[in-house]
Amino acid sequence: MVSRNSHLGALDSFRGIAALSVVVFHLSIVGAISEWEFFRHSGLFVPFFFVLSGFVIAYVYDKASFSMKNFMIARSFRILPLYYVLLFAFLILECLKYVLYHKLGIFNNTPFSDKNGIEQILPNILLLQSWLSWTYPLSFNAPAWSLSVEWYLYILFGLAMFAPRLMRYSIVLLCVVGAYLHWFGFLTNESISGILHFGSGMLIYLMFSLCKNKNLAPLTLTLLELCALVVGIWVVYSGAGKYAVLAFSALILVFALSSHANIATSKGGGG
Repeated sequence: MVSRNSHLGALDSFRGIAALSVVVFHLSIVGAISEWEFFRHSGLFVPFFFVLSGFVIAYVYDKASFSMKNFMIARSFRILPLYYVLLFAFLILECLKYVLYHKLGIFNNTPFSDKNGIEQILPNILLLQSWLSWTYPLSFNAPAWSLSVEWYLYILFGLAMFAPRLMRYSIVLLCVVGAYLHWFGFLTNESISGILHFGSGMLIYLMFSLCKNKNLAPLTLTLLELCALVVGIWVVYSGAGKYAVLAFSALILVFALSSHANIATSKGGGG
């Protein structure tokens, strides 16, 4: 019998590829590989991370012994220390720019204005910058917008764990459908995207848990892997963002099943 939380190594490979692709996407160097068609659209790997995160969080924590306290402590130590260190650094930098602007007259833009206004500090401290309609998700430390989204998705996941399993995933499905159909107009695009993709990852975990012991033939899994890879690459290469949630969900499901099958085979078990 394979432990339900056996490590699915294939997903780590995708995490690394996606992370490197996002880095290349942000390079924007003339004549560099960042101008290749694939990397010009590799910002789509951010939604991929949300799908993967939803799947992994459910895979690791969706169990009867779930502890909200332990879960939030683990998530806090993973996200908050570096987040606040960088936010503090950016605030110090903005203060330095403020002094130089008023003393020496350098910098064209007034410090602590526009997207980095004083009113943006508290939402950033509370990680709400990607959720409120009047805040700027890219204020101060721009890449932290995704952590803002993910932090509250973690909290919502923890709260959902108090509901019976069928109700839990019914709520998740409703939220995913609502995000896809733009029912949540009071939220920002960033938070709606997070709900859609993170929730889809949770639903993919549910499908995985139902299918993992079906003993699919190796050839079938290989063909499914090839199809999922081709579709995933096409979505990124063509920038077809409207298909990203389906393509990435299928990719993660197929390779999670394949990894699980390999673990079961290596241990001489069927599931």
